[in-house]
Amino acid sequence: MTRYQFIEQVATTEPVQMLCCVLEVSAAGYYLSSGAGLRAWEPAATAAFSHHAQRYGTRRLRAELRAEGYAIGRYCAPGCVAAAYVHSARGHSAPVPP
Repeated sequence: MTRYQFIEQVATTEPVQMLCCVLEVSAAGYYLSSGAGLRAWEPAATAAFSHHAQRYGTRRLRAELRAEGYAIGRYCAPGCVAAAYVHSARGHSAPVPP
């Protein structure tokens, strides 16, 4: 059993932050390994940004993603748009996640 598996088992009764501290692992590493760090809206954001000729602002993009049912915060869309814009300006076909 790995440390992350142990944390997942015990997380129902103890705080994850405390378990990570005791086991000397980062909380970010735990959440990334559990899949919680993945953002489901990124492919949709990239598609919408590309569909609108990379001229969609972050407010419009966030509104469109919320209309599609994605839970996206205030500061999530700017990073995705910036990464997609910079990456496409370099001539790559797919944007790099921030």
